[in-house]
This record gives sequence, structure tokens and C-alpha cells, in this order.
Amino acid sequence: MHTQIKYSVLILAVMLTGLSGRPVFAEKMYKWVDEKGNTYFSDQVPPEHSQHRRESLNKQGVVVGVTERAKTKSEEALDKLLKALKEAQEKVIAQQTYHDKALRITYTKLEDLHNTFDAKLQELETEQKLTISNLKRLDNQLETLQRQAAIHERNGEKVPQKLIDQIKSTEKESQQTYVKISQHIEKRTKLSNSSMPISPVISS
Repeated sequence: MHTQIKYSVLILAVMLTGLSGRPVFAEKMYKWVDEKGNTYFSDQVPPEHSQHRRESLNKQGVVVGVTERAKTKSEEALDKLLKALKEAQEKVIAQQTYHDKALRITYTKLEDLHNTFDAKLQELETEQKLTISNLKRLDNQLETLQRQAAIHERNGEKVPQKLIDQIKSTEKESQQTYVKISQHIEKRTKLSNSSMPISPVISS
């Protein structure tokens, strides 16, 4: 039957070509080649040839469409395997993307903690430097006031009450400054020992 289909169509095409000068095809024609290399033209594809790749032709014999051959079981199995591998790869990529995003968020938060810690430590250091500088100023001021009082005493004079009050006030302020320095040291120690954020570790 295959031979009849093939040759009847070819003979008809030759006859029509002789009349019109060019091959004439039906409204819808198919062209395919079997596993033996035989070429077929027909307006219908027999079931036993449906697995072959075929071309759809218009009335002028121009290819207007292609139907690829049916895949073998091995090819179908390979396609399923490739599809599964692709899905697995996409899943890994999605998980890696999520992991990277979470890692960036965590790193940013830890970096913010480090920045806050460093800023707080810097603030305490600045306050301590200012307090120590103020303490030196008070010590110098107290030393000056005490020398003035000693001059009055050496001269047999009564130390002025105003000078006495200044000495007492400076001594009190100096003691308060010592307390502030101790508090700063305690704050820095606590901050360094218990508030140090863990550095983020990025694994490659």
C-alpha cells in the first residue's frame, strides 16, 4: 500500500506537471521519509507511519509546517531524567538564593550590632577622656587654692571664708569626677565582656 500511495501521487503529480508546467498538490499534503529512506507524499498519514517526521505542504508544494517524529522510549526516559535534573537544579538555586538572602540579612544585622557597639565604646572613651581632663583641671585648681590658703597661714592671716568654700567645692567636685571615671571604667568593662557581638563568618 505504501508503494501505491507513493507512486500514485508521484504519477499524478507528473501528469499535472505536464499539463500546467508545475506540480500541483491537494489542499493538504504531507511528506515524510521512512526508516529505509523512502520518501512519501500523501494527503493522509497511515498509522504505521505516524511516528516519522513529516512536513505539511500547501497546494504549491511549499512547506508550511513540520511535525517532529515520535520519540523513542529511551528518548522519553532521557527527557524525563533531564526534566527531573532541571527541577532539582532550580530547587538548589532557589535554596541557595534564599540562603544567600538570609545570610546577607544576618550579616547586615550583625554589622549593625558591631557598629552600635563600636559607637557606644567610642562614646564611653570620649566621655572618659573629657572626665580625666576635667579632673586634671580640678586638681590644678585645688592645688592653686591650697597654695593661696597656705600663704595666708604663713603670714599669720586668717584664711578667707570664700577661699575655704572654694577649696571645699573643688574637693567635692574632684571626688565626684573620680566617681565618674570609675563608672566609665566599669561600663567599658561590662560592654567589652558581655556585649561584644559575635563576628559573622562567611563560608565560601
